Parts: sequence; structure tokens; C-alpha cells
Amino acid sequence: MGLFSLNYHNVPGQCVYAKGGLKFRADEEKLYRYFSPILPHISLNDLIGEAVFWSMLPSTLAIWTFPILLYFKGISFALIATLILYLVAEIGHLAFYSKFLNYIIFVLGNNLLALVVYLIWAATLIFSGSMGEVIVLAIWFLFFALGLSQLILLPLLPILTKFFALPPSDQILKNIGWYYAEKFGLDPVKWTMLDEVNNEKQHKENWDFIFSQLESRYKNDYSTMISKIAYSFGRGKVVLILEVMAKALEEAQRNPTRETWEKLKQVLLENPPPKSK
Repeated sequence: MGLFSLNYHNVPGQCVYAKGGLKFRADEEKLYRYFSPILPHISLNDLIGEAVFWSMLPSTLAIWTFPILLYFKGISFALIATLILYLVAEIGHLAFYSKFLNYIIFVLGNNLLALVVYLIWAATLIFSGSMGEVIVLAIWFLFFALGLSQLILLPLLPILTKFFALPPSDQILKNIGWYYAEKFGLDPVKWTMLDEVNNEKQHKENWDFIFSQLESRYKNDYSTMISKIAYSFGRGKVVLILEVMAKALEEAQRNPTRETWEKLKQVLLENPPPKSK
């Protein structure tokens, strides 16, 4: 787990909610499949965490820019200029990803730190006799710190969907995944879902990868890991289960222990179930 790593809540078959509430419109299973080429190098928790912080870029930029412009240029200029900057950032941060900038957001995106800085700015404005600007400063901070800035984005969503195929949070996560793919010398354009893998050797390696990811995430929680495997069968990810495989799965579900888990792994890796068409 890296610096950006965040926990998330998986809603099977629907979506994933990152800690803090950001929603990604693909469940854990689909995300594991899509990002499988890079997950040996970076965890899904890290990818989601980086996406959460990168999604904060526009509001973080608006929070830290506004008081400077307010002090030197006045209310009208600060409002117009910062709103334009915010809208440009909202569109721009969906088109690229910079980990260097994300480190900055990781620090400046802390609302407690911003609050301290805003109190200093407020004190400065009070001493200069600018009480009206202090009120505007307070409203601005609350508006962005409480996430109300999303109201500004709502009218833009129809426009954004014309330029980006995915909703904002999913587009950001995809960009971050592609960033790491290029970093590790992979071609994300050629990525395929697990269901579409035609090479038998690669199919077996994907099952081995799934097992390693489950063990990394759930440790000794064999009941949950076995349920994940059973769930993938139940959703039609395979069209045929051999008798020996079915028996191993049934035994593991009835008695979820390390021994039954290892037996299930062995059976699946020796006889990778065929894929649905």
C-alpha cells in the first residue's frame, strides 16, 4: 500500500465507493479484470486513492487561489478569475494525470490546513478594515470545503460527456491506470477483460493472479475469498464446471479453511474453467 492508498466499499455487480464517498461505476471484480496488467505493480487501493485525490484538483486550486486574488485584486476580480480557473481545471484534470501534482494536492487538499491559512487571511483582511471581504472569504471556503462546488459542475456534465466517454470519476481512474501502464511499458489500448482472453496460458495466469489478489486483500478470511470465487461462477463468468471443480467449491463453501482454499486453488489452476462467450 502506498501513500495514496484508500479503502473502499464494493457493491457487487454495481459499483465501488471510495472512502469519502467518491463513486466508481464498476464493481471490484470488473476493476480487477480491467487493471489486471498493472495490479502486480500497484494495488487497486492505490489506484482508487490517487483518483480520489486527483478529483480534488479543481476545488483545491480554487480554495488556495481565491484569497490571494481577493487580497490583491478585490472581490469581483477574485470571483470571476477563480471561477474560470476552476472550470478550466474541471475539464483539464479529466484529460491528463500528473503524479507530481497529485503529491501537492495530497498536502494542500487537507481542509484543516486550508482552514488555518484562511483564518490567517481573515485576520489580515480584518486588520485592513475589509470586513466584506472576510465574509466572502468565509462563504467561499465553506462552499468548496463542503463539496458544494459540484453544483457548478452539474450544468457542464452534458458537455463533458460529449468529450469523455466515462463519468468524471471513472475517467480519472482510467487515466491513472493508463499512466501506470505507460510507466511499466504496457500498451493500455490493447488491454482486454478476463472474459475475452483467448490464450489458455494467459487464462490460467489470470486465475493465479485473481487468487493472489484475493489473498493479499482478505488475508486469512477464507470464507470471503471462497464466496468471491463462487460469486464469479454464479454470474456466468464460466459456462462449464468440471465435477472435481464443483466438489472442491462445494466443500470449500461448506468448510471455509486454509486447507479447502488451497485445494480449490489447485483444482482451478490445474483445470482453468472455460470462459463464457
